[in-house]
Amino acid sequence: MHALLHTIVTAAEWLRAQGPGMLPVAFLFFVVTNAALVPASVLSVALGFVYGFVPGFLVAALARPSAGLLACVLSRSVLRSYVQGWADRHALVAAVDRALSRGGMRVIVLLRLSPIISSTVVNWALGVTRVSLRDFTLGTALGIVPSTLAYAYIGSGLKAASEIIAERAPDPIQTVLFWFGLAATLGCVVVVSRLARRELLGEIASSS
Repeated sequence: MHALLHTIVTAAEWLRAQGPGMLPVAFLFFVVTNAALVPASVLSVALGFVYGFVPGFLVAALARPSAGLLACVLSRSVLRSYVQGWADRHALVAAVDRALSRGGMRVIVLLRLSPIISSTVVNWALGVTRVSLRDFTLGTALGIVPSTLAYAYIGSGLKAASEIIAERAPDPIQTVLFWFGLAATLGCVVVVSRLARRELLGEIASSS
């Protein structure tokens, strides 16, 4: 894990030095590495740190569904036998599959909002379920918005903090605004996640 984080930090620093013209490269890097099970949280924070809140959020918000779709398609095609073998050992995947038969896109949105299953694992697991690629993509694009906002905000805050430290002149107002914004953002994500978890568990229970 340490080596992985070091690689991501190094890549982020290199992209930052190249300027905004490397945004397409950052997008492709995110898609490939997230599909390869690198956590979206780490990558989204890195984008916020490199490009700031708005550009970092926009790139991550496009890259996360794209990475998910890539993993889902690979899981459904060339790697299906491997993923199916893993899914057969986890009853939760079968329970989610049954819930998907009742309301595909709604369940996908709830899965993305709820921390019940890692989003990178969800990408691969859903490839062996009955969900359509349309519901998967649209549900993912909607469901990842709150967490992606939070990750990009954290990354942009780290960037601002590093600049303040480098100048050795902390701005109290900027510091207070950052921590207030962070607390409000994380608070909203926690509330939404808990509500989504409750709804998701209800969907799974009712489909059993």
